[in-house]
Amino acid sequence: FKIDDNFISGSLPSSSCLANRSSSSDLRYFYVHGNNMTGFIPSGFMCGNSAAARMRKLRFQDNRFSGYLPSNDCLNSRPSSSTYLDYLNIHANRLSGTIPSKFVCGSPSARRMKNFYASANSISGSLPNSTCWHDRTSSFSLKYLWAHGNSNLGGEFPDGLICGTDVAEKLHTLRVYSTQISGTLPNNDCLNSRSRSTQLSVLYANWNKISGTLPSGLLCGSTAAEKLSSL
Repeated sequence: FKIDDNFISGSLPSSSCLANRSSSSDLRYFYVHGNNMTGFIPSGFMCGNSAAARMRKLRFQDNRFSGYLPSNDCLNSRPSSSTYLDYLNIHANRLSGTIPSKFVCGSPSARRMKNFYASANSISGSLPNSTCWHDRTSSFSLKYLWAHGNSNLGGEFPDGLICGTDVAEKLHTLRVYSTQISGTLPNNDCLNSRSRSTQLSVLYANWNKISGTLPSGLLCGSTAAEKLSSL
């Protein structure tokens, strides 16, 4: 279903309406980005009903949606073996609340998520902590994580996104600039432990509250460091 880049207003169908879809529902792509839509993004697109497990790509960016993302309890209810959501884009809306960790880590049903874009909203709280990233196994696929432009997003920079975890080997782009993220960057021991298969190419963490030193391991000393093209 693609009706993006129009002048559509109003709101999306409610979760109760979406819950009426049967498990055989074949809706897998839902694109409404670039419109003038308002209201909440119903959790029923992502969890809470059997048909939501079949959804693969959701694009809600560049609208005026408000409210919150689904809770971790709802996301945890997704069947781990048959959840296919690998792309969620909510960039440039008016969403608030926190980023539920179960979208990207800490849950078997998060293993397919490759592209998670939650930038330019009013999201607060923090990114999932390093413990959550350590819970991801090699079967997890996250490649792009955007959380920039959320001026109330804080917490410490999670090392597990850059090194020391399986997800750090696959992540290609991390954009967390223009937030309130603090703490320090990963140390050289962590950075130098990365393998030659590490994919990180883009790291934007400018305009934050990060302190400490610039570890040389981000830029040199390993094959992984040579893949970084934008810092």
